[in-house]
Amino acid sequence: MNVLLVIPPDKHLIHRESVIPLGSAYINGALRNSGINVFSYNLNYINDELFVFLEKIISKHNIDILLCGGTSYNYWGMKMVFEIAKMIKVDIITIGGGAGYTSNPILFAEMTNPDFVVLGEGEITTCELIRCIENKEEISDIEGIMYKISTGYIQNPDRPLIEDINNIAFPSYDGFGVEQLF
Repeated sequence: MNVLLVIPPDKHLIHRESVIPLGSAYINGALRNSGINVFSYNLNYINDELFVFLEKIISKHNIDILLCGGTSYNYWGMKMVFEIAKMIKVDIITIGGGAGYTSNPILFAEMTNPDFVVLGEGEITTCELIRCIENKEEISDIEGIMYKISTGYIQNPDRPLIEDINNIAFPSYDGFGVEQLF
């Protein structure tokens, strides 16, 4: 499976080069550390129109799963990314995460419409969810997720907090344009 992890665009930013959320870097590191084939982009740094850029990346890398997360402030960017991805590839699997979902899971999921949502700390949960999707395994036992069904979303039990940060991968800024910070 090929995974695309993106930082949502924000047209209101004055200093686009200062936006690389630590949470996205932790998810990026966890995916890479677990051997998941991930392509990462900060959509605030692209020069193409968003649809054109995503179409190019999704086609070129045959993306199966798109991850995008953020806070409630990032709502419009995340909603737009998920909508465009589904226009480009109807069967692409979309996964949302971040504080927007964790603070008000059902409402934020209904507003942005991803197929799956990772709630709370996502380093372990995201990797487990992707592996289950890849292997066509049952997702109802994965702690810390929500998933869409025809009538809405089902929320699984919460995943306990990560007790020892040394058990997760170091953040990875690969693909996020960190060189633009310098």
